[in-house]
Amino acid sequence: MANYLGIPSGGTEETEMDLMINAASQWALEYTDRSTIVRNTSLTEYYDGDNTRTLITRSKPINSVVSINIDTAWAYGSDTLVSASNYTVYTSYGMIKTVSDVFLRWPNSVKLVYDVGFATIPWDIQSAVKELVRFWYERGTGARVGVRSVNVGDKNITYETDIPASVKRVMDQYVLWRGIVR
Repeated sequence: MANYLGIPSGGTEETEMDLMINAASQWALEYTDRSTIVRNTSLTEYYDGDNTRTLITRSKPINSVVSINIDTAWAYGSDTLVSASNYTVYTSYGMIKTVSDVFLRWPNSVKLVYDVGFATIPWDIQSAVKELVRFWYERGTGARVGVRSVNVGDKNITYETDIPASVKRVMDQYVLWRGIVR
């Protein structure tokens, strides 16, 4: 990244750049509500059933489903396992649909063990984080960056003061839906 911005390696500016990269990466995780955006990880989660054959997971993309149990007694034994042949996984949507089993309407009646996350960070996320670091760096040097709007008549120029809209547009595609609209 330092090369990208023409910063000499080994100096104080490169150390500051590393801090900005970490901060921008952390911002991306928090903005998208993803703790798994950068790594493949195994999760065990419990869901309230809703008497449908569709389960929307809390994390995505789904790499694989280890097991699904439907059990209103919360024992989650082998007799409550859903057969792998009885469901389809829609990986990028974070959705599982059963063929015949229903996710029973009961608190924590569904136990899901699955692997989620990106083995490799998608290129557009990498690019957006890089753009955010560049924006922060250039803004820190006093440069006027991130033009938001220009009014020709009175020559008014408005600059981005927060996160550039182009970065947010990319990250919005990866926001996990939790009933809150951004």
